[in-house]
Amino acid sequence: MPETGLTIGRLLEDCGSAKRVVYAQTMEQAINAAYAHTRPGRVCLLSPAAASYSHYKNFEEKGDHFRQLVREIGSA
Repeated sequence: MPETGLTIGRLLEDCGSAKRVVYAQTMEQAINAAYAHTRPGRVCLLSPAAASYSHYKNFEEKGDHFRQLVREIGSA
């Protein structure tokens, strides 16, 4: 995760505007954390706090990977 992600997360925590901030280095880690920390019937907002250009060539590729991971964890 770029330094900007850590900075934004810390600022959210410091000002008390975030219920919980979970840091993840990869989309897989983020999806697994969301699944582990979100009870059935509740909502988890996935909001990358930094650019992902070093991981994906564009937003379509990132979205496709997100959908793939959600489908996989949902069928497990």
